[in-house]
Amino acid sequence: MESIIENLCREQGTLIHIKKNTLLFRSVYRMETPYIYYLVDGVCALGGSSYQGQEQVLLYFMPGSLIGINQFLDGFGSNLHAYSTPSGMTKTDCTLYRIPASAALDLLETSLEFNQYVIKTLS
Repeated sequence: MESIIENLCREQGTLIHIKKNTLLFRSVYRMETPYIYYLVDGVCALGGSSYQGQEQVLLYFMPGSLIGINQFLDGFGSNLHAYSTPSGMTKTDCTLYRIPASAALDLLETSLEFNQYVIKTLS
């Protein structure tokens, strides 16, 4: 199924190459960077800082991962409430498809495969 997902991401997104330690998004600024990412190669992480200032990685993303869609879905992301400004960052040099959030949300409504993949990703 991932080849179908990668094809959908290729059709809707732009292939980009990003250097290590590049910020992909901060959830509180989602409208300034309204994209989700499909990781083709490399490692990314979802992390944040506690209100006491301690940084922590919450989740690592490996190739085939969809990154950042939960910030555009109502009701998700509430498990990040203990962290100020959860963010996505590259941990290695990465190759990704950058997809406008609006296109990804349209895919949720029109593609059963994409919808199933997002549900699997969020669970």
